[in-house]
Amino acid sequence: MSIEQNKRIARANFEFYDRGDLDAQISLYDPACRVHLPGRPGPIGRDGFRAFIAGLLAAFGDNTHAIEDQIAEGDRVLTRWRWQGVHRAEFLEMAPTGRLVVLSGMNIDRIADGRIVERWGQFDMLTLLRQLDPGFRSSRPG
Repeated sequence: MSIEQNKRIARANFEFYDRGDLDAQISLYDPACRVHLPGRPGPIGRDGFRAFIAGLLAAFGDNTHAIEDQIAEGDRVLTRWRWQGVHRAEFLEMAPTGRLVVLSGMNIDRIADGRIVERWGQFDMLTLLRQLDPGFRSSRPG
């Protein structure tokens, strides 16, 4: 696959998410993929990632991603993104607020044979939690 084809696959991930098309989004991932997410002790597989995304889609509506940067080399694509959505259902035991929230992050996708085989995702969860609950304080010292 060319670098441009790999970049299109990485962008399609966001397009399918914004449309709420979970099946199409997950079809971009190899059945044996590994997804590394913040706060997790190790990678999760495709089924675990599907459950993670389903939870986000259930909790937030009017989802839109803006791709701010995309850099690719070899089989890896780095995508820096900004997402916004409306908090419409319970998320992490927080009742729906109706608030529009914004989150920034980046992913590095390793792509082989037209599918994402590994993803490293980073996003600013603390900022998201503070948007949902302005009084939120981390339990971590410092």
